[in-house]
Amino acid sequence: MVFGIRCDHRFGVICPGRTGNTKPEPPFQGITMKHLLLFFILFTTPCFAQSTKEADEAYKAGNYQAALELYRQVGRPDERQRGMMVRSLQALGRSQEASQEFFTLCRVAPFSEHFDCIPLVWFSSRPFTPVGVTPEERLALDWLSPTTNPSGSDNPAASLLAASILLSSAQGTHRNSAMARLEQLSFPGNATDQEGTTRRQIALLAQMQLRRVQIAALKEESELALWHTTVENLPDSLRAGPYYLLGLAYAKLQNDEQAVLCWMRVPILFPENRPLAAQSLQEAAKALRRLGREKEEQTLLDELKRVGRE
Repeated sequence: MVFGIRCDHRFGVICPGRTGNTKPEPPFQGITMKHLLLFFILFTTPCFAQSTKEADEAYKAGNYQAALELYRQVGRPDERQRGMMVRSLQALGRSQEASQEFFTLCRVAPFSEHFDCIPLVWFSSRPFTPVGVTPEERLALDWLSPTTNPSGSDNPAASLLAASILLSSAQGTHRNSAMARLEQLSFPGNATDQEGTTRRQIALLAQMQLRRVQIAALKEESELALWHTTVENLPDSLRAGPYYLLGLAYAKLQNDEQAVLCWMRVPILFPENRPLAAQSLQEAAKALRRLGREKEEQTLLDELKRVGRE
């Protein structure tokens, strides 16, 4: 008997509460929805747990496609599992799907402790053309629109991602809207709970996102002191993009030595973020060429080819 339900093998039916040699009941008579749900939980939970374990192992092994498929086998993924789907999609270079999955996570848990999976944009991989809106930009516009998403302003993590996407838009009005939203997000408030922690991290990332458009105006390395402070105040898991941005800043100031050091932190510390790791390797290789260090440049180019084959 399980949860008050006894399996009667003589008749091949499940008979709730039957005891003794009574007349067999018709199949399924007396079975309630509660009984069915209990049986579902009892017999499927081990399968979901095994699927999650295998997914975690596949992700750690760098098999992101297999990990994604296994995470998706979980009937109702929790916050961590959904965050791992975002990471897997990002590792596979499927940025639009990663963004969509992150927006879904934000709807379920606006201040999730797994917020650090946020797939922010740190470089644009598409040619800058004055026409059209990409599907990912449309996704971001819909999120920020009070018409299509009235509660969007109450979800700072999703707003940060949407603004990050639009900051690379070919449309000036969209870029201006993104910068205005990032300015708003740069002020976290004074909350001290989990929500407050997330808001402070969002504020630091919003400040770094705004610096994507400030690199061209840099004149002195002393201007980067505040950038470094911002990065140091972020948890390690959120530093990949900011390290890449610091590399661009040092390169703009013609300090290729320091730029390489910043860029190399990305593939070393965050190899699972393959698009950003590959972009960092490429930038570092260019800097080494400028420094006349051809052997080291070739080493990075070989590594870049290896990453591209995986």
